Amino acid sequence: MIFSLLLLFLSFFIIITSFPLTSFAQESDVQVPTIAQIPSVEEQSQFGFLIITTNVINDNGGTKQAPDFRINMLGSQSFPPSFQAASSNLMQIISLQEGQYSISVPNAQGYKLFFGNQCQGEVKAGEVKTCLITLDDLPTTIPPPPPPPPQCPAGQHFDQTTQQCVPDTPIPPPQCPAGQHFDQTTQQCVPDTPIPPPPPTGGVYPVPNVIWLYDSQPSLSKDMVLKSGQTHPTDRVILSSSASGVSSHPIKNGWLEVQSGGGNGRVYWNYHEVPQFSQLPTAGFNTAMTGTFMFKPGIDNLSIKDGNHGTNGWSFDGELVFGGFGLAFHRTNVESKAEYWHNNQGSGMTVSYPNGLQLVDNKEYKFFLTLVTDRLKQEVVLNAWLDFADGKGWVQVMKDRKWGQSGWSPGSVPNGNDKAEIEKGPSFIKKHHIWTRANGDSFLPVKDIKIGTLDFLS
Repeated sequence: MIFSLLLLFLSFFIIITSFPLTSFAQESDVQVPTIAQIPSVEEQSQFGFLIITTNVINDNGGTKQAPDFRINMLGSQSFPPSFQAASSNLMQIISLQEGQYSISVPNAQGYKLFFGNQCQGEVKAGEVKTCLITLDDLPTTIPPPPPPPPQCPAGQHFDQTTQQCVPDTPIPPPQCPAGQHFDQTTQQCVPDTPIPPPPPTGGVYPVPNVIWLYDSQPSLSKDMVLKSGQTHPTDRVILSSSASGVSSHPIKNGWLEVQSGGGNGRVYWNYHEVPQFSQLPTAGFNTAMTGTFMFKPGIDNLSIKDGNHGTNGWSFDGELVFGGFGLAFHRTNVESKAEYWHNNQGSGMTVSYPNGLQLVDNKEYKFFLTLVTDRLKQEVVLNAWLDFADGKGWVQVMKDRKWGQSGWSPGSVPNGNDKAEIEKGPSFIKKHHIWTRANGDSFLPVKDIKIGTLDFLS
């Protein structure tokens, strides 16, 4: 009998508390908050009740009111489980199944949250609990004004970027001789038209008429660490690889150390990032590359390849296409390669260096190679030269190595049908790039990388 009277009182209390506690006439436009559902009389003996009041304090410039916040009931099943807070002068009554309960206000950004009275705990059937929620706006921190800039001498002003006093009028660049212009990066006079570099050593330069479009020297002038997958901050071409667990490649004194990591380390030369390459009709397997390398103990060979950036080759007109062609300079011989990718290699061919020449540790060697497409014969022709730094100039160590020769073909191509796709030209092979790889268990420094283009053979 007492319990039924209590529920009757609560039902009546819910009705009267759905209005403001002040005059009805004065607040007739106030939105009535959602009141918890009251279970049927047959179910009332299973529930307890929680009376909630939400108080918002705006003493630090805050503008939110209680209905701007949402209240979630946790634990025991409640009716309703989530609802909008009522205005600060109203109360809300929630029905709770017997058991543990708690309250959360997930959208209290900018306000500090306080729970008072019985906002969490255990409720039993027929029991009435009370909860006071207080939300107090947090103070806004205003940063102090920046210090005034320093006084500069007459004719100068303070530059916010360099944090220095600079002249009001930029100093004009120096006058350069005819046929040259002033380069802002190097702060030097440079030729208006790039001129092919002279031979790095004595003797005849291996191949004439190379259009050099990329030179790594400026990008390797600053010591740094090139992390895996990271492009050099001042270079659109150099890109490190994480092959065999290698996470970075140091640049020291103009050398790029290709770290092998116990297997092989790889550095890409994404020369097709440079617009001049991607727009030329000689892009792709019509490249020339030169540079300097130095074997270190533990290195087996230096691999250089113009190939596709993918693990399984890529499809063209419904057929898998070759991944790339290249070579590897070993200590006593040079090996040619043709493959879809390094996991699908065909059989290679090796040839010893002439006159018993061999490469030794800690000595600089200059290399020059060409990977040129013969459209007429549908072949890729490889040539390679080495300067053994013996004063005799260049030595050709690989001559006219062609795909399709006996014992040298991509092992993944059973019938060679994709050879005909060479005739498609740069629209099909322009996504390829040159990469260098150090094979062994140490690092191999390279520098002075230059990449150029050659005409198709036809």
